[in-house]
Amino acid sequence: MPLKRTKEKITGNFVPSSINPEARTVDVTWSMGGLVLRRDPEYGLFYEEISLEPNHVRMSRLENGAPVLNNHNDNSVFDQIGVVERAWIKEGVGGATLKFSQRKDVDPIFDDISDGIFRNVSVGYKPYKAIEIEQENDHPILRSVDTEFFEISLVPINAEAGAQVRAEAETYSQEIITRSEDMPMPKKKTGEDKPKEGAFKQGEPDKKTEPKNTPPEADKESRSTRALPNDKVTEIVSQERLRIRAIEDRCQTHSMSAEFTRKLIDDGLSETQANQAILDELTKRSLDNMVQNQGRTPNIQAGDFDELETRRDAVKNGLLFGFDRKLVRSEELNENVKNLSKRSIPQIIGMELERKGERVAHLSEEELVKRSFHSTSDFPIIIGLAGEAAIKQSYLNLVKAQTFRPLVRYESAKNFLPMRKLQMGEIPSLERIPEGAEVTYGSISENAEQWAIGKYGKAFAATYEMMVNDQRNLVFGGMTAYGAAAARMESNLVWGIFKENPMCYKMNAKRENVADARWFDSAKHKNISGPSPLSHDSLEEAEYMMSIQKGNDKREGDELNIEPRFLIVPSRLKNTARRLLYSQYNPTQVQDVNIYQNAFDVISEARLNPKEGEPYSWYMTCDPNVLPVLWMAYLNGEQEPRTMYQTDFDTLSIKIRADLNFGVTHGEWRAVHKNEGVSLEDQRAANKFIVPQGLDRASEGA
Repeated sequence: MPLKRTKEKITGNFVPSSINPEARTVDVTWSMGGLVLRRDPEYGLFYEEISLEPNHVRMSRLENGAPVLNNHNDNSVFDQIGVVERAWIKEGVGGATLKFSQRKDVDPIFDDISDGIFRNVSVGYKPYKAIEIEQENDHPILRSVDTEFFEISLVPINAEAGAQVRAEAETYSQEIITRSEDMPMPKKKTGEDKPKEGAFKQGEPDKKTEPKNTPPEADKESRSTRALPNDKVTEIVSQERLRIRAIEDRCQTHSMSAEFTRKLIDDGLSETQANQAILDELTKRSLDNMVQNQGRTPNIQAGDFDELETRRDAVKNGLLFGFDRKLVRSEELNENVKNLSKRSIPQIIGMELERKGERVAHLSEEELVKRSFHSTSDFPIIIGLAGEAAIKQSYLNLVKAQTFRPLVRYESAKNFLPMRKLQMGEIPSLERIPEGAEVTYGSISENAEQWAIGKYGKAFAATYEMMVNDQRNLVFGGMTAYGAAAARMESNLVWGIFKENPMCYKMNAKRENVADARWFDSAKHKNISGPSPLSHDSLEEAEYMMSIQKGNDKREGDELNIEPRFLIVPSRLKNTARRLLYSQYNPTQVQDVNIYQNAFDVISEARLNPKEGEPYSWYMTCDPNVLPVLWMAYLNGEQEPRTMYQTDFDTLSIKIRADLNFGVTHGEWRAVHKNEGVSLEDQRAANKFIVPQGLDRASEGA
């Protein structure tokens, strides 16, 4: 009788001591014989035995460069990760030397083999002819005496012995050339015929006869004469009950239908095969949901847990609210968020798994966290969304405190290529046109400097241990620290322009901004004065020098008449500046009305404080709408960090990356005036603030 067969696999293992890192080779044992329980839809259950006698095997494909595959995948040339250098069979054991590719994607696989992580291999084969042998437990043994081996694969889990049906694969005929004389053709078996795996003894082959067809009546009679002992029947029935119960429990855990469950049981699938079928069904459901949800606008209602986005937002906000209430906006706060904030991270994971239909009451916190990485749980996505919100919100909270923002003109950068910065030194004056003469053309002075934005970033990993221990302070504390660091970096770069005093930047070969030898403020530009203490007299001097600035041609009568708007001082001089500008009277001469009262806006910045022994310089600038003081650009105008996150199954962690794509450069030097300042002792000596009789400090605006 011919038997319809598909390609089959048997498993073996590596020989660890044979690894050669330089040659990238390793020896494997791909077969040591043995029996494998298989199932055919028409033939029923049978045990397959591969004979490794030299005249029973076809080794030509293994001996002539057969492929080494990744888990038997052969859909692409990149599924081949190596080649079989040589193969042999010695004393009933099949062995081979495998050579692995030097491709970068294969490096991690070979490293894990060297470290003893990957230990299992599987050989693909086709059996063409078999001898049928009678077996005590009523299942025949088909001993393959013509087998072709064609590939060796690395596999994560050795295949368990069990009935296997691969009806979807391409089939071919296997000829059964010998049958026992007294053994009729077995009928199609049901699941109740499955014996306990390994509970058999290998029988000896009967006398060879030609196969013959046996009618059902004869088959029934023949089987009745070989009734199993009562203890064997009890054992088989017990094993079948355990199989059915295991399949029913697993199907119930994953909310499978009763029809699906019955099909797994009736098809006689083992527990391992049933698990694989359930996993395939879950994957199909996940893909179907993904397709259905694409382009669909969810019906989101406040506090509703039925919609996917609303539920994710609620869990995300609950995690953040439990760490820092300032990270959750008031309009997103509701009772669901408050209740979720009281749950630990493992408890929230359990809630998410139960929502997907999994039973988790028996799982520990460690098992819950592991399950969230290997199931259909949304928890890694929720952690990523929470991390993104924590980074952006902490950044925006510090942006409000940045002192340089009133001085900035913004641009939107389309890419990281250099941008041209135009500086208008003057607006040409109108000229009288004589009768019959042509109009003359004026030009706007330009300084064609180049500058570009850059990418600044950092990555953070929320580890498995952090989530098991419910360490929100570490998970979200690190993320908020990155958001705050982005805001601080902006301030450092901006105020560095004032302290380092560059006139302009040039682009080097790496497209990086490099300051040249010119200066933002210098005696040449007449935008620097002092050294003198901060006082009404020095303010008047700075105001005057800004007003008489001219354009590039420095024509007489074309003064730009720039009016200052901001007084910028180190934080150590903040109160001194306030007394000078906010008092009703001149604080050094109380008989005089303070003509500078509320004349300028004070900006105090700690980064401008000098090193010990150096003078306290201060600055005066115009409104950036008149002349640009600073230029700042963000990629596509997005003034916030961009975040990305992914799940790392190797380390059981969620990796989050934050990038800030921006650049900053100085504006017009005419828009800024600098006073070199004096030491703190000289500044205090020059203050000598007088408190008028009858006036307290509050009335002075101190």
